[in-house]
Amino acid sequence: MLYEFSITPELFDTSIMGADKSSGVILVQILRGIEKNGLLANLNKDKWQLHVKKRVEKLEPALRDRVLTCFSKLYDQHRMVRHPKCVDSNPSTDKGWLNLALDSHERIPFYAIILSQALIDSCNRECNVFIEFFNSLDSEKWMGRRETLSLIKSPDNYSSILAPVLRHARSLVLIDPHLDLRKQRFYNTIKICSNMLGQRGHNRLSGRVDIHVAEGEGKGKKDYETEEDFFDTCKQRLQPLIKQDGHRFRVFIWKRKDSYSESMHDRYIITDQFGISVSYGLDCTPKSSDRTRWGFLPEEDRDEQLSLHNPSTSPFDFVGSREFSDNSNE
Repeated sequence: MLYEFSITPELFDTSIMGADKSSGVILVQILRGIEKNGLLANLNKDKWQLHVKKRVEKLEPALRDRVLTCFSKLYDQHRMVRHPKCVDSNPSTDKGWLNLALDSHERIPFYAIILSQALIDSCNRECNVFIEFFNSLDSEKWMGRRETLSLIKSPDNYSSILAPVLRHARSLVLIDPHLDLRKQRFYNTIKICSNMLGQRGHNRLSGRVDIHVAEGEGKGKKDYETEEDFFDTCKQRLQPLIKQDGHRFRVFIWKRKDSYSESMHDRYIITDQFGISVSYGLDCTPKSSDRTRWGFLPEEDRDEQLSLHNPSTSPFDFVGSREFSDNSNE
């Protein structure tokens, strides 16, 4: 559902953008597609973006502005993701940038590397993720991107989908009124998320995980003695993950306000980059045969859900929260 791309810098050059009237349209469509449900590799510790912008500035004004607008949106949504600095000197040729992309691809594979036919011919290397630029929008890789997925509620299935979603994320929000860390089927999902958050193949990112649940699992009553009992259990369950993965956790309890007609019902997986709507709970078990459907969450819906579960803006009654980390006394 979230696809990481690398684009070689020569595609932003006037030599290609001026060679065919369709080239600018293709380039913008690629960037807008990545903006929708993708990530763009910012190679050489952000130097890729700086290098490419020098070429973009030489494009004809209308195309230049469209490309820079796409860059700005990707950057603001944290979708332009940093990759390690080149161990040698900065790449000085398009082939050098391609080699750097291939180095990153060997650590953790890209979904696709988009490049010119001339660069494909010159590199003398076959790679199953290469997409030739002028044929990119009709390619199997590009057309195969999905905004919704049907999957079995098992750890293996969750892991395969969540790996690219969580790889470059710095924060994660899990919203499920029934999510109860005392139950193994929910703890399985929390463990997967904790293990994968920030696992980008170099210098792992430490992050924050927020978990939002409803009091009494939406049944109108508590199924634990006190909130403190619940939070004590959360602490016991989360401490091994905190020690292993280094993330900070916060657990929030909500209940419906009498003056607000809607209940906390829908389930979501939201990061600082992306949002997923989950149709059938966030739990998973190794032998499960149950299916669920995950769907891409538009940016405005993602923001709405974050607002609904913010104590300062939520229409729900905020019962309480606790934070758990290496430095927490909770």
